[in-house]
Amino acid sequence: MLTSDPVRRFRKLGVATADGNALISAGAGNLLALILTVGATARYYKVYDKATAPAAADTPIMTIYVPAGGTVVVNLAEVGLPFALGLGIRASALGPDADTTYTSFAAGDSSVTALYQRN
Repeated sequence: MLTSDPVRRFRKLGVATADGNALISAGAGNLLALILTVGATARYYKVYDKATAPAAADTPIMTIYVPAGGTVVVNLAEVGLPFALGLGIRASALGPDADTTYTSFAAGDSSVTALYQRN
């Protein structure tokens, strides 16, 4: 259920952590949109309902494939994708939920933009 909370924006260029993860927002809310871009190497972006930054052992609620040199826009604005604990994202080289294949992005080789609301 969408709320009256203002739309918030999270943007991350590159993926600096050891396994390509980020905590977008702690606490309950709704994901409204994702804009995912990669450079020379295709990636799977995995979205998590978690209060802390996700790890390979966690189970995503959504997986999105972004082809090399591509941009994917996921528009959920009409209904929102609810998250109860928090909103996290992780990049991986392969699609399976628990994939640990991660190779670093070159500087400027990726970006994540998320639009969301908090409850």
